[in-house]
Amino acid sequence: MVSLERRSFLRKWGILLVLVTLVVIIFFPIIFKMINNIHSDFPSHIYWAEQMLHPTDSDNVPLADWAHAGWHFLVIIFSLLTFGSFSPAGLLATLFSIVLMALVLFNLIKPILLGKGITLWWGVVISIGLTLVAPISIYIIKDKQFYFGYLGLNSYHNPTMILLKPLAILVYFWSLRCFQAQGSGWRYVLPAALFSALATFTKPNFAICFLPALSLMVFWNWLRKKPLDWKMIILGFILPTVAILVWQFWLTYGSGDSSSIEFAPLGVLNVRSGWLEKKFLLSIFFPALVSILYLKDALKDNRMLLGWITLAFGASYTYFLAESGERFNHGNFTWSGEIAMIVMFCVSTIFFLERIKNNRWKTILVGLVWGLQVLFGIGYYLHIMQTGVYT
Repeated sequence: MVSLERRSFLRKWGILLVLVTLVVIIFFPIIFKMINNIHSDFPSHIYWAEQMLHPTDSDNVPLADWAHAGWHFLVIIFSLLTFGSFSPAGLLATLFSIVLMALVLFNLIKPILLGKGITLWWGVVISIGLTLVAPISIYIIKDKQFYFGYLGLNSYHNPTMILLKPLAILVYFWSLRCFQAQGSGWRYVLPAALFSALATFTKPNFAICFLPALSLMVFWNWLRKKPLDWKMIILGFILPTVAILVWQFWLTYGSGDSSSIEFAPLGVLNVRSGWLEKKFLLSIFFPALVSILYLKDALKDNRMLLGWITLAFGASYTYFLAESGERFNHGNFTWSGEIAMIVMFCVSTIFFLERIKNNRWKTILVGLVWGLQVLFGIGYYLHIMQTGVYT
């Protein structure tokens, strides 16, 4: 007979295998479609990845693309498995990124479910839901847009954003060690530095809103004489992130590039969408509802406080900053609001799960809103599959 421990082991790995399989089945069609869609960002990024490995004299990679080449390097690695074919490598790299996000979320959710006596199969459902979730895009009936004007949660058309999501979540939850009394050893500091560096190198948009948010939280805890892990703060997060951000800024704006950062309130978003204030509220509806219903607990929770401050910085960049010149309409600062929104949504979900049996009516209400946003996410997925348009 199979021992209890062995059955538990097989069950655990069986659940993970089902999770990975479902993620691949769900997201393979839409990523395949985006890779073959000239209106998505995939073709250009795949081209740059190939150029990074096989540069030509006449068509070198722009310095701005070298500045955030994390996904491109991942594609180069996967190209070793596809015998130098870069489109399949791009598909594998992106599916790997989504699987990584689902696994990270599952491992964050798992101890909560076990503590509540809830089957881990719900972890599969919630993890996949968080990879599909979208804003409450009710203005689709007016402007036919699921994406523009909202703080998006899933940008299927942008591969670097897809890789940034699991890295940002890892950085965020690892950073909570900064607020513990016991100092961290190198086995915790080095992974923090690695995650920080990889996330920033993949796309700097999370770093530029997370780092000031973390700094404010550290300052606030220092004023209140709360415990802080300075080794983790400085060596794990500040130094590696700042070093890469300075390098990226120089490559992007200090190497003869004609573009610069400018203050342009609502300038970028107004180009493609109206109802911006209402769409903003619909974007933050779930974390706002969770925070209001559990306000007393939320105000004491470092995860929620750090999440809201990060989102405040990210949303500020999205709504008020732009790049001058030909990159104005690219909306590159909108990614900060989006990645901060993704992290805040995941944090709010975990915070809510910890309180899921405390109050029946709160559980039902918040659960319905969470489910509603997953339904909008499924609708957005089907919209892209049907039309090939990510807007």
